[in-house]
Amino acid sequence: VGNHCYKMSRVYVGNLDSRVSERDLEDEFRAFGVLRSMCSVWVARRPPGYGFVEFDDRRDALDAIRDIDGTKVLVLYFPYII
Repeated sequence: VGNHCYKMSRVYVGNLDSRVSERDLEDEFRAFGVLRSMCSVWVARRPPGYGFVEFDDRRDALDAIRDIDGTKVLVLYFPYII
C-alpha cells in the first residue's frame, strides 16, 4: 500500500531550465499542499530538464497539475502525475 500511494502523489515536471534547483521547485509547488518531508523534490542534472515533486496527498498533486500544466511560472512546466 505504502509504495503504491507514494507513486500516486509524485508529479513529473518537465522542460526545466538547467539552472532550476530543488529549492526553486519546492517554493513553486508548496502552495498546493504539503510536500513529503524527505526527498520530496528531485531535479535531474545529467541530463537536465526534468524533476519530480512528491506530495503527502494525491489530491494536492492533482491540484498542482491542473493549475500549473502548460504555464510558465519560474520555469517551464509540463507536470503530470505518475
